[in-house]
Amino acid sequence: MIKSSWLEVLQCPASGETLSIEQDRLSSTNHSYPVINGLPCLYMDPENELLEWSSKIKNFLQAETLAIKDLQSRVNQNKNDLARKRLSLQLEARSKNLKFANNILHDFMRENTPDLIPSTQQIQSYFQLIFRDWCWDARELKTYLNFVQEKIQPNQKILILGSGAGGLSLKLAHHNPKTQFVSIEHNPLLASTCNQVSTGKSIKLFEYSQYPRELKASAKKWEIQERQLETDNHLLLLASFPNLPLKDESFDLIIAPWFFDILDIPFINAVFAARDFLKPDGSLLFIGPANVHKNNLVEQFSQEEIIRVMQKLFSDIESETQDLFYLDSPLESQRRLEQVLFLRASQKTQFDPLELESYQEREDIVYSAQLEQLKLTTEIKNKILKLIDKDMSFESLAKKLEREFQLSPSESLHYAKKFIASINFEIF
Repeated sequence: MIKSSWLEVLQCPASGETLSIEQDRLSSTNHSYPVINGLPCLYMDPENELLEWSSKIKNFLQAETLAIKDLQSRVNQNKNDLARKRLSLQLEARSKNLKFANNILHDFMRENTPDLIPSTQQIQSYFQLIFRDWCWDARELKTYLNFVQEKIQPNQKILILGSGAGGLSLKLAHHNPKTQFVSIEHNPLLASTCNQVSTGKSIKLFEYSQYPRELKASAKKWEIQERQLETDNHLLLLASFPNLPLKDESFDLIIAPWFFDILDIPFINAVFAARDFLKPDGSLLFIGPANVHKNNLVEQFSQEEIIRVMQKLFSDIESETQDLFYLDSPLESQRRLEQVLFLRASQKTQFDPLELESYQEREDIVYSAQLEQLKLTTEIKNKILKLIDKDMSFESLAKKLEREFQLSPSESLHYAKKFIASINFEIF
């Protein structure tokens, strides 16, 4: 359970009231928040949020079970000895990881969980962060640590947004025992992994690659173990940004590593919301891509536009870029070189809220030709998927398409091939 001294920066995310510690829960007058596996679940609406995560966990475990079953079938049927070995390595890795996920997420599961509409943040989202934080070449993470470390002063309170598997946050806590760190993570898999590592427990995970640089790199076993923190200066919370269970103006420094660009809210709104938690003389450290590349054209920012946003909301902007190998798995045949933006900004004492006017998040949906096209393609795709109820060749699917959509034999063959190719691309 968390120590009472942490309550000075915490508040009820729903009412803003002070929280109290009651056995295995945190409570305010009318709200109660569970602690699961040592993780305070301070989502704004914990009942529905945890129900949704339970659904995502169930879907993930079911999907992995089916994938493993399919891999086993491919191993059994494949006559190519090299392909069989590659698939066997992947099969072992995914089977062991499924056991790990079942164990670490068990207490987040509920009986009779309904299937819910999937979101961008799934259980497996950013799974690679576990390996990046604790297993791979440390140069990327060390660059982030060096950038942050020189900005830290003793006795500060520091907020880390999107702490993932804890590689950055726990290392900072080790290096700065007189500084208090509060880490926020949304995903129970990443948060639970971080929580186990912070207590000194050993974690065994298998990384696998569908496109290995060589056969033996198809899978690799990793053991993750970090020494336990000597001082209780790190608090990890499950919470959803921007509705954080934190008091305004509580932190001297906010660190946002690869965070603002992945949220489902507009970039500038996310940065603006983070300001609330900074003290008047506090600072923000941004680490992330040198351009924001979301699907929405309005949300696609160049480096200069990111800096312009920061200038609207903060003062004394300092920035630089470095080319780093990002999510650099030793198993993969290719490496991703990313231009990373490092930015420091000071809290602005005077701020005009009208700066946000043109960036407000839409609360409606615009009826458009694009929406009609989406409706049509989704409807057709679902109709075709319902026709597939067993293993099926494109010739078999073509016959069903011919009957269902009154196509000619040549047209149905063409569309069957295209559809199977696109579905296999999505799945595999």
